[in-house]
This record gives sequence, structure tokens and C-alpha cells, in this order.
Amino acid sequence: MKNIDFKHILFPVLSAILLVLASPGVFSGYLSFFALVPLMIITRKSDNRELITSILIFSLVYYLISLKWITIAVSHFGNAPLFIGYAVLIFFIVYLAVYWAVFLYFFRSGYGVVLLSLLFVILEIVRGRLFTGFPWLNFGSFAYNIPFFKLNASLIGEQGLSFLLILSNLLIFQFIHSKKVKYLGAFIAIILISFGSGYILKPTSVPAEDKISFRIIQPSYKQENKWIPAKKEEITDNVLDMLKKNMDTESDIIVLPESVFPAFTANEKDLYSKLQKFSKQKPIIFGSIRLNRNENQKIKLFNSVYYINDNNTKIYDKIHLVPFGEYFPFKTIFKPINYYFFGDAEDFTSGDSISIFMYKNAKMSPLLCYEGAFTNLVHRVKRNDADILILLTNDSWFGKSFGRYQHLAIDVIRSIEYGIPVVRASQSGISGCITPGGNVKAKTQIDEKTAVSCSVASEDNPTLFAKLGYSWLLIFIIFYAFRWITNYSRK
Repeated sequence: MKNIDFKHILFPVLSAILLVLASPGVFSGYLSFFALVPLMIITRKSDNRELITSILIFSLVYYLISLKWITIAVSHFGNAPLFIGYAVLIFFIVYLAVYWAVFLYFFRSGYGVVLLSLLFVILEIVRGRLFTGFPWLNFGSFAYNIPFFKLNASLIGEQGLSFLLILSNLLIFQFIHSKKVKYLGAFIAIILISFGSGYILKPTSVPAEDKISFRIIQPSYKQENKWIPAKKEEITDNVLDMLKKNMDTESDIIVLPESVFPAFTANEKDLYSKLQKFSKQKPIIFGSIRLNRNENQKIKLFNSVYYINDNNTKIYDKIHLVPFGEYFPFKTIFKPINYYFFGDAEDFTSGDSISIFMYKNAKMSPLLCYEGAFTNLVHRVKRNDADILILLTNDSWFGKSFGRYQHLAIDVIRSIEYGIPVVRASQSGISGCITPGGNVKAKTQIDEKTAVSCSVASEDNPTLFAKLGYSWLLIFIIFYAFRWITNYSRK
């Protein structure tokens, strides 16, 4: 049997490490322009066995580091044995490796760089929708802290950034592989055009009088204590005390994170009465689990956002629930696992509509946690003429892993895509305000108990991407389909 060359281990590991370093919160997104080149070099002339080996090694190293937070969520906070946490992580790694296998299989077959870049983007889109979707660690999100380049998301979206980054990797590989200067020239042209267009797209500043000031409260209590009955009063009093101390600040609206109280807030008369009293001074936005009973006394649970403005209350119910966290998919197949994690607990029920919270003439629209990862949901927000996106999250589930930065990067890209400012409140970080230029203001530290103020513009400034979406991708697909049909008919 043919032994695997050491290079089929070394090169995939090198690409995996470079990609980890390029990932949000680690080192520098600039590495994403060439991180995959070593993997491409070793897989271009590999046989099937070598290809599979390289893909598995690359995926194991890359995702074991980048998705380590899965074991934290499952085993630390979910109280499952550590081996179950790693079993879930390995399942994810094998699943995600399939997408790399498809891409590298066609890459090895020698298709053109543009067609391969389109394939990469299509695979990202499929991964973001299949089996409830996992639009996480998309290549485009690695650009969230690359000045000017990231602003191209307002034209071509996150997947457009992915297209440019994977195309850059392919051009560098082709230059090394063929020694043809045209590939280097094409890479330099892409860099100059993308950074140049980003500079032109740089948003203009908005006068202070056209902004709304938010006070974001980050209570930072321990997630492990949240649902311990003996800790309920202490946590609730802690949040209320922070709320009281921040009511006198020079801000228009107070924002608290997802499920900030360890209670069904609306069903706790004393707690809800205090919140209503506070809201007479200024509006409050907060997340809470909501319990609803229908006429048959059947219980429904919702993960909700409340907006209390004096005597007026508006509620948003989370639409896109987190699988295995807020509900358990494929219950017939995974019934024993479902019982282990949830027992007899009810799944959450998903909401069905986007909400608009009005403040003077400004329209604010809330989303919860993972929902910001889905560009179609933010598109619905923008389609409802929202001026500001309120994003409440509880990123404590990530622990101190890179997951918090990965989540923040997604929200930065969404803000750029739709030209909509984001007010981000997280239970234990990272909180702050994101401008349509992709800048994070008043950013908090992880596990920091604090409150910060920031102002965002309420003006409506739709981007080209908000209007046309991924029309550019459709044009490319039609072009290549037409060319294939034309060539096929000539045979």
C-alpha cells in the first residue's frame, strides 16, 4: 500500500493554522488572502486517498480550534460528559469537511479560477441553509476588520467577499504553479480595485443631532448560575440595580441583553411592575423567555424581545431558533439524546414576523443571537424600513473562546451589507454599537460588568446589496450555464 507523503500532512496543517490566524479575534484577516494556498498546492496532483487524507487533517486542525466553543456549550454549560461534547464537535467537523471535499475535488480537476470561486460561494450558501443552516465562519466574515476591503459587502454581500478572498487564493496558487505573470497581475488588480472601491464607499459622518443615544447594560453574571433557583433573586436584583443606576445617564434608550432575567418576566408581577416604572423615565429594550398558554392550557415558550415605552409594550418572538439549543430537530431519530438534554421540557416556538419598535421617527427592529447570521432575516428587517437593528445575545455559551469574535464579525458584515447600524447587547460581552462602515464603537470586554453609551444614526441609507442582493451571483451562474449549453450543443 502506498504510504502517505509527509507533505500531505504538513501542508494541510499549515493552511489550517494560517486560516485559524486569519479568523475573527485571532490575528489578522489579511492572511485569508493566501491561507489556503498550501492546501491547494498539495491537493492539485493528489490521488483520491491523498485528497481525503489532506481534507480530514485540514478540517480536524482548523475546526478543532475554531469550533472549540461547541464542546464548551455542550459539556460545560449543557452538563454533558466531555466525550459527548467532542463527539458533537467531530460530527460537525466531518459534516463541514464534505464541503471542502467537493470544492477541492473540482479544484483538482482543473476548472478555471472564476468558476471555482463561484462553486466555493455556492457551497457556502448551501451550508448556510441546509439542515436549518450553519452560516458560520464564512470566508467573507474574515474581512470584518480589514479596512476598506470589508466595505465591498455593501455592494456584493458577505458571499461576495468570500468570492474575492477565494479568488485571491486561487490566483496566487496559479502564479506559483504555472509561473505565469498574468495570475499575479490579476491578483494585484483585485487588491487595488477592491480596496479602492472600499475607500470610495466609505460612509460620510452623520451630525450628532440626527442620532439616537443608547445605553447598553452588560450584567456579566455567570451563566452557570442563571437557572439555579437560589440565585434567581440575586441575579434579578443585580440587573435591576444596574438598570436603576443607568436611568439618569444622558441616553435615549436603555438596552439589556437576551433573556437577561432568569424568569418569565411578564409573569412576575413585581419584576414587570418595576420595569414599567423605569420605562416612564426612558424606553427599555430587553430579552426574556416568554410563556404563553392558549385556551386549551397548552404551554408555548418563546425567546422574546420586549420594548417598554411608558405604558406601551411591544414584543418580538425569535423566528430562527437554534437547533439542539432551543429546539431539538429530528426528534424521532434522536429521541434518547433529546431526552438526555431536555428531559420533558418543551421546545421553544418560533415567531413568524419581524417587529418594529418606534422611537420618535426612528424605526428599530430586533433580532436575537444567532439570527444575525442569516442575511435573509436582516433583509426582512430592512424591507420593513427599519432604521436601526437591535441585536440582543447571550454569548456566554461561547465561554472565552473565539466564538464571541466570530459572532461579532458576522454582525459587522451584516451592518455593512444593509447600511444599517447595529446596537448589540450581550450578557457578558461583546457589546457595543456597529456603524454601517463596520466600526464597533464603545466595545466592551468579555466578562466585563459594565454599561456603555453609543449613538447611531436613524437615517435610511439602503445599500446596493440591500436592493439587489446576490443578483451578481445569479448573472455569473446564468453566464456559465449558457456557455456550457452552447459548448455542449456544438459537440
